[in-house]
Amino acid sequence: MLEQKKVAVIIVSWNSKKLLEVCLGAVFKNTAYKNFEVIVADNASVDGSANMVEKNFPTVLLVKNRKNLGFAGANNVVFEKFMADYYFLLNPDTVVTPGWLEKAVE
Repeated sequence: MLEQKKVAVIIVSWNSKKLLEVCLGAVFKNTAYKNFEVIVADNASVDGSANMVEKNFPTVLLVKNRKNLGFAGANNVVFEKFMADYYFLLNPDTVVTPGWLEKAVE
């Protein structure tokens, strides 16, 4: 079997706690691909988003930005800190379906 490429799934969040929780749940439930990591870039949310991620999804890598850097700015911070073969950018209102990442990597 060929070695799987490393994949980083990046979700930029700003005050989207409820949507983010559903999104992360779907990512972990519907991803069979093994060589991936999930990174949430929190843009200084005040709704408890970062705390929810830390509590409910301890394997998620959390980047806590001190201010709202916007979508592009937050992704650029992640690109500088984390290396992967492929990056998949999701919005927090995304709900992925089974096999999504395997199909995308193919």
